[in-house]
Amino acid sequence: MISVKTKSDEVIGFLRYITDCATRVFIQYILVRPKYQRHGIGMQLMNHAEKEFEKYGKIQVEVLY
Repeated sequence: MISVKTKSDEVIGFLRYITDCATRVFIQYILVRPKYQRHGIGMQLMNHAEKEFEKYGKIQVEVLY
């Protein structure tokens, strides 16, 4: 699954995750264009993703790096 943040048709950030839809979510990428970093874009993407995770119930979230 991918969550994308845009501004004037320009992609300024995205978050990609995979899940087994039962017990785990793996965050693969949270990327934000340098000129938009430190403006809360990554946090907005993560908050949006966490709302998506709620539909799976209690789930373990891991960040891959």
